Amino acid sequence: MRFTHAIWDFDGTLFDSYPVMAAAFHNALMEWGIDEPIDAIHAYMKISMGDALRHYQEQYRLSEDFSARYKSLGKSAERGNIIPFAGVAELCKAIRQSGGSNYLLTHRGESAVFFMEKYGLLANFTELVTSK
Repeated sequence: MRFTHAIWDFDGTLFDSYPVMAAAFHNALMEWGIDEPIDAIHAYMKISMGDALRHYQEQYRLSEDFSARYKSLGKSAERGNIIPFAGVAELCKAIRQSGGSNYLLTHRGESAVFFMEKYGLLANFTELVTSK
């Protein structure tokens, strides 16, 4: 079977980012004196980051300061720890070499481009749709 158009998401599809994001979220909760299992945080994040934030903000009456702190911890943790899933680079290259196209559709902004460049994926993509 030959794929002609592959549309990819970034988090949890191209890159194994959820463990890093869940750990940053856990660390932010710990700073507020809240100890939640990382597996539970991860489960909410897989629905969406918005769901995870809403759930914990409602459950513990957390302010927007919590969200800002999580984002700060997440950004600093990501730079050295997010890696593509095994085989992703080869699969994207094979799709492109067989005449197909890869597209990225993500809520991420410049960090998606940063990681795709860092791991040599960018050349295999026809178009990137990111935030800002």
